[in-house]
Amino acid sequence: MKAGLGVRTDTLYNLVGNFVPILAAVICIPYLTRELGAERFGFMTIMWALIGYFGIFDLGVSRALTYFATRSNDPVSPEPLAPAVKAGMQVVGLAGVIGMLIVLMSSDLIVRKLLNGQMTIYSEALGALVITALIIPLTAMGNGLRGVLEGLAKFKDVALIKSVTGSVFFIAPAVMASAGYHSLYGIAISFLIVRVVTSLWCWVSVSSSAQYASSRGQVVRKEDRKKLLSYGVWALLSSIISPLMMYGDRFIISSVLGAQMVGIYAVLQEMMGRTVLFAASFAAALLPRFAKENGEKLKTDYTRYNLIMISLMAVFYIIFWLFSQYMAELWLGRDLSAYSTIFALFSFALFINSIAQLPFYFLHAKGLPEVPAKFHLLEFVVYVPACIIATLYYGLIGAASVWVFRVLLDWILLQWAVRKILG
Repeated sequence: MKAGLGVRTDTLYNLVGNFVPILAAVICIPYLTRELGAERFGFMTIMWALIGYFGIFDLGVSRALTYFATRSNDPVSPEPLAPAVKAGMQVVGLAGVIGMLIVLMSSDLIVRKLLNGQMTIYSEALGALVITALIIPLTAMGNGLRGVLEGLAKFKDVALIKSVTGSVFFIAPAVMASAGYHSLYGIAISFLIVRVVTSLWCWVSVSSSAQYASSRGQVVRKEDRKKLLSYGVWALLSSIISPLMMYGDRFIISSVLGAQMVGIYAVLQEMMGRTVLFAASFAAALLPRFAKENGEKLKTDYTRYNLIMISLMAVFYIIFWLFSQYMAELWLGRDLSAYSTIFALFSFALFINSIAQLPFYFLHAKGLPEVPAKFHLLEFVVYVPACIIATLYYGLIGAASVWVFRVLLDWILLQWAVRKILG
């Protein structure tokens, strides 16, 4: 009972960390679009996107650090945490600095391309991009440290950090705009301050843990970096391919059917896709447990939680399917009856994608990131041509149907891999 309560509490923390920033965005974005104007708001959304994409410079090390942090909790043969953390910070710090230099050296070109000849805000946009570039190493290192906290099951700390970081990216510009300050440069500085504070917060939480303190004096070995990178490169591959398959249909639809056909499809996909965070929060809370367990206990727990996940998500997505069209019509203020089949396909695809979170996190917990990465490579090779052909012949319904097929294949492959491990 106590263990089950812990999973529920950790899941709740994960949900809070994921949804508080979304709530802040829903509240602040309408105000920001009015106050900043189209040009400044548009460039600020690009800054948000760049900061989010800067996570790629952690080279998958954050996932690797999560795994090694769970190993430091092993009751039989715990691995020293401090050398892994130090090695991880060296790797992501160097990668982050390289990424920062690339953006700094090409900042003028980037700004000119993004502004597309509309140079009225060129100076402040350039200054904002330079400041944003400084955030790259902090983002990479912060992600790595947050991965350690997740591996140590410090989900309360992670939720607070994610809530503060994600929310302030929306709240700070809104507060500044309400005070009559609309400069992108000032907004970028507020983003930098937030990253500095939260990165320090992550470091204090990690360095004060018993697992880190017990191995603080141990030096970093070459093997530590090699282990991190060998795990991280597969995690990075999954992190790159998954979004391409998640959002690739939008580019295919635009190319095949025209940009005017993407709008509502993309909005519905984005809105409905957020619901997968429920399942991801639950699966992430179980990762430290799966990493520590073995044998029949592991098999029993996985089977039980897999059944719970499928049951909860089935009920949730049946209700979601019944009401999602009405909610979307209310939000968008237009009739969406022509998209009723799309709603059904999206609901089923997201149900499958949700229940696939558990085997995905299980394989990472057992130190096997290469398994889902190889599956994703296989799926990508099949998915892209299939989506193009289906869109050509069946339009939006064809694209959505191929997405259903892809996530179903992913779930089947992941469950097969887990069953091979459990026996």
